[in-house]
Amino acid sequence: EMAARFQRALYGESLSGWDSAGRPSAAEIAHHVEALWHDVIGLACVCLSFAASATVADARIAEEALLGSAAAPGEQLRRALLGAVVAVVAASALFVDILVCPCPAVADGKFRALSGIGHFAYLTVQCLSVCTVHLSLSALADALLDPLVAPAIPSGALRVALLLHAACHQNAEWCASLAVCLALLYFPLALLLPNWEQEEVQPWRRRGVHSFKALNLYSHGIAVPCVLVDLLLVKRRDLLARTAPPFTVLAALAIAYACIYPATAHLNY
Repeated sequence: EMAARFQRALYGESLSGWDSAGRPSAAEIAHHVEALWHDVIGLACVCLSFAASATVADARIAEEALLGSAAAPGEQLRRALLGAVVAVVAASALFVDILVCPCPAVADGKFRALSGIGHFAYLTVQCLSVCTVHLSLSALADALLDPLVAPAIPSGALRVALLLHAACHQNAEWCASLAVCLALLYFPLALLLPNWEQEEVQPWRRRGVHSFKALNLYSHGIAVPCVLVDLLLVKRRDLLARTAPPFTVLAALAIAYACIYPATAHLNY
């Protein structure tokens, strides 16, 4: 209901669907809100995948790296603060793509696509969800492992934080590659192909939504600086070197995802 009110507050509501005043119908808003329940399931699957990756991470590597570096009190908290900032920015892109962008019209292909697995039918939401969860868990682990905080943490929770810390370093390059691929796939379409402007942007302008292009540029591009800040400034280079998967593993993941995503998109449509 809150999501429906938010869409109404942004765009209003009409009786017969998107009109020239930029107002969707109640049915279009309701369909959009219904898809959010599928998004909750999709986000839970992303969290579970990170939990699964933590089970194969080596907490000893993270512990050895932290002890060996003799980190000063507050250093991990500073990393956590910077990590939290980029996590919030990445989450804002996900928020914009799902909740701020206008709900699809009945005549749009996206309206049908949302009926299956919700907004997770789209690469944008999948990539932004992975990046947001990764950055959030990374910031949490950094905060818990700081010498100022760790003594107050139960041993079991500290063990989980070490596993998360190792897993987030292990997954950092993969998550960064998703954000970069999303931008590389989107921006040539948005900036170089005139048909994209005519087919995607102009219909929304005729419906009275003039912010559609700006919202999409933000949601598709902002994750890149977030993951680069995380990879280059937040993550520990020594731990990245010790936990990063071999190139063959990263390539296999990329190939598998490149096969799975088009298949799910095809089935969803």
